[in-house]
Amino acid sequence: MRQLIRKFSSVAVLLACGCESAPPAATQHAVPEVRTTSAPSSATSCQVGRPGALTNSTITIRPGEMLCVQLESKGDSIVPIALLDSASPGALVLTLKQDPAPMGTTLTVKNPLSVFLSYQAAIRLPGRSDNHHTSTCPVMSHRFGIESWPYQIGELTLTDFRPLPEGATLVCK
Repeated sequence: MRQLIRKFSSVAVLLACGCESAPPAATQHAVPEVRTTSAPSSATSCQVGRPGALTNSTITIRPGEMLCVQLESKGDSIVPIALLDSASPGALVLTLKQDPAPMGTTLTVKNPLSVFLSYQAAIRLPGRSDNHHTSTCPVMSHRFGIESWPYQIGELTLTDFRPLPEGATLVCK
């Protein structure tokens, strides 16, 4: 019996030494690998050279485009006056993305202003020449607004940019 107790004592001493020198089990878990990717350069560069993208305060955006627009306040209107080649801090940034069929189209609007921004929009379906009014929602100041449609869009025309008075009810029209 004494031999058995000695053997167990020796094993206990070895185990105790082994446990003290090894890190706790909790720290031995593998750390998950975190990978980061850089956004492609096209994600931050804006299209400026397409004729018709900005004409007479009307913005026309097509799927796959990112337009950065310089705005100017004129009375009770916000007027788009120029397309910029980069998304500067004061630029209105518009991105129109089209998902593969049968998914739809998504417009992202980044409002750089200190007021809520409303606007009108019309869509042109692929293969058609006529535009149809579509509802839009005001975009909160210094926030992103997202509009989406459950179908493909050939072109989106944005007009009538206006600031909303402080405290106005946000209504999609």
